[in-house]
Amino acid sequence: MAHYERTDGNKFLYTQINQKEIDVLDVYAYASYWLLPEKLQIAANGVIYRCFNFGYDYTHCYTSWFYASSITAYLGHFTLQGYVDNGNRFLEGESKGYNGAYSVLKASYTWRDLQFSLSWANPFNKNYKSYENELLNRNIYKHTVGYSKANGNMVSLNISWRLSRGSKHKSAEKRINLRDTDNGIIK
Repeated sequence: MAHYERTDGNKFLYTQINQKEIDVLDVYAYASYWLLPEKLQIAANGVIYRCFNFGYDYTHCYTSWFYASSITAYLGHFTLQGYVDNGNRFLEGESKGYNGAYSVLKASYTWRDLQFSLSWANPFNKNYKSYENELLNRNIYKHTVGYSKANGNMVSLNISWRLSRGSKHKSAEKRINLRDTDNGIIK
């Protein structure tokens, strides 16, 4: 775990050393439901994290929660999907972190071995907040936030081609014609 030490010249030395322990308790739930069978599906999951960090000269505990949900429509060769989450928060040693909330709208079309998909990530968000870190040391405090213009309002087009090689074999499936006069032995 991280260890910060102040020198006589009022500077800080950062090292990684083995300390007492880090424990994380997480409780996870997931649910999925077909609104229209095999056509329209909703899904959601949630996690509660409880982080315990015991160093030689500190104890930090933190509780956070995370959720994600999606809706997917399967329309023949077309698939439409919407996804959203609130970003993941965690505490490791003396560093409390946050990974940015994420949302995406996606449409895809499958034709033979090709798949075309168009995604719009973090719509209407020009300056996407991708991470945030906070140092909780008793001698030094540092707060860092990172923004990404490239990941905000990001539109991407993907083309995938499924490659298949090798021989195709016929199934080993046999038809069984049973009659009331059969003795049950299959030949």
